[in-house]
Amino acid sequence: MHDVHDIDQLQARVQELEGQQDAMWSGLKNNVHEHVEKLKPANLIKNAFSGITDSIDSETDILKEGAALVSGLVANALLSGSKNKPLKRWITLALFSAATYLVTRYQDEILEAGNKAMQYVTEKVNQFKANRDRKRAEREAEAFADEEDMEDVHEGI
Repeated sequence: MHDVHDIDQLQARVQELEGQQDAMWSGLKNNVHEHVEKLKPANLIKNAFSGITDSIDSETDILKEGAALVSGLVANALLSGSKNKPLKRWITLALFSAATYLVTRYQDEILEAGNKAMQYVTEKVNQFKANRDRKRAEREAEAFADEEDMEDVHEGI
């Protein structure tokens, strides 16, 4: 506790405490706003998938999950009419094991191929944007030239 001996010290202490209270309320308000932002659906989805790109271990997990998904889909496609569920489980397990083996053995090559594919797609998108901007600029230049020609025709009248 602070020792207060006169009215001036009391008023100074009250102002100090009010400042602290305002700072605490402001911090609480900001904290509530942060939590509200985190609970918005778009941010929930973004936060759920943000860990995917954080590390190489996540890339390995993605590859393994993809292998599991593909092996399950292949097994279901092969045995779509089959009532023999134990056979289906064994085939799915065998396909999953093979896919996991391939993913773990050729992980770097798979990641490199994925990166090359993404670079290729990005390059094509950038080329498309550049061509679109170039064509837009050409059309605007032609429209501007046509407007100038029209003005010259009217000047002679």
